[in-house]
Amino acid sequence: MACTDHQGVWKKYKLDHSAGSLAGSKRMLNRQQENLEWNPKDKHEFQPHDQPPAIVKKTKHYFGPATFYCVETICNPCGVVEAWAKFAKSESESNILAFINKIYPTKESRPDYICIDKGC
Repeated sequence: MACTDHQGVWKKYKLDHSAGSLAGSKRMLNRQQENLEWNPKDKHEFQPHDQPPAIVKKTKHYFGPATFYCVETICNPCGVVEAWAKFAKSESESNILAFINKIYPTKESRPDYICIDKGC
């Protein structure tokens, strides 16, 4: 999966991101910003809602996908998901409105009411 120059990086990535590894198991169990005693100190900065993004660090490799801040869903009252979108930097009101306007481009297509839950 990698050239001879990057085999060491690839092997470390596979080891660190396998479900069987301790890091992989902890990653599946942890919530964002959860500080558990067995976790190493978090290297990532927390991005608060509606704040400008911090300086973006250069990616060292592209073996795995980038992380996203959150996934927004539009659900019908019965619970069926109608649409979803990944928000890269924040869950701001402007991002939510742009998402809603993309899904419901005309006034006639919009539902009678919209509830937004930012309780995570």
